[in-house]
Amino acid sequence: MSKQKVIAFDLDDVICYRPDGYEHLGVDKYNYCMPYQEAVDLVNSLYEENYIKIYTARGMSQFKGDVDLIHEFLYNATIDQLNFWGVNFDELIMGKTHYDVLICLLYTSPSPRDRQKSRMPS
Repeated sequence: MSKQKVIAFDLDDVICYRPDGYEHLGVDKYNYCMPYQEAVDLVNSLYEENYIKIYTARGMSQFKGDVDLIHEFLYNATIDQLNFWGVNFDELIMGKTHYDVLICLLYTSPSPRDRQKSRMPS
């Protein structure tokens, strides 16, 4: 049986969060990320029947959009992190463009942080 749908999840601030105080560490800040267990559970519940992509802008600012450098320095560490957290997925895509606001046809987020505040600009 083929998987029904392709479902993409953002990584930072959706599947995981970074506690305050680590921004000054550059790319090393990602080592301190912690999973949102509710989001991990959601991804895993969808995995069996759907193709799950993790789509992330991780490293885009620090490496000025150089996806080759991002792969070299962050890809394997991110795979290891997702596996350590128990996230079931089919594909990790690095190099999502950095943005401040994304306007999308459908906005849904399993992140508790997103349910507490709106991402719409003021």
